[in-house]
Amino acid sequence: MTAAQFRAWWAEHWQPGEHVAMVGPTGEGKTTAAVELLRPRRYALALDPKGGDNTLNRLGWGRVEWPPPRRFWSDVEEGRPARRIVGKVCQTTDDYPVLAGQLRRCLDDVFAAGRFTLYVDELEVLARFMKLSTRLELFLIAARNKGTSVMSSYQRPSWVPTSAANQTTWFGTFYTRDMDVLTRLGEMAGRPRRQMQGMVRGLGALEHSMLLFSRRPRDPVIATRMPYVG
Repeated sequence: MTAAQFRAWWAEHWQPGEHVAMVGPTGEGKTTAAVELLRPRRYALALDPKGGDNTLNRLGWGRVEWPPPRRFWSDVEEGRPARRIVGKVCQTTDDYPVLAGQLRRCLDDVFAAGRFTLYVDELEVLARFMKLSTRLELFLIAARNKGTSVMSSYQRPSWVPTSAANQTTWFGTFYTRDMDVLTRLGEMAGRPRRQMQGMVRGLGALEHSMLLFSRRPRDPVIATRMPYVG
């Protein structure tokens, strides 16, 4: 499958309201993969709970503090692409309560608007340290009806709210020897642990590679090198 074929296939198969989880260690390429996987979405926001994560610059989107300027909503209303990184750049620890407030309001506004895609980098930071776990779980559960999708990234399923995994349709994962992660991924996707072990073990021969699969057993499992997705 060429890069163009993959993009066409992914744009057709990732439906509005379906959530995506990118699971893997830091530095394995979750954000690089997200750059490619988010391409089909016209209205997309990347939440930055770290308050200045430079890896998000790979998306090539401008940054806004929330609420955004009126022009942002005008673009949405008039059908123009609207893609932004959301959140102030924090200079001191005193800035983080302000950032948490911005991201909380963003979740509320996007939920009300519908049809957006949210990319939440390092989901555990938003859920645990900013104490937005309950709000985020309600968002994940109810957003499907509004055609809103969430693409989240995190290192371990045990670090994030249960619904972040249970409400997910698509999973992207990277090579790991962590059996707990593989077991939990298998449970989330309804796949036997041995099958998950075999699929992820196969990534060991592909440097900087990712495995993409869904809960639906008839969907193909795709293994791809990161220069191809990015």
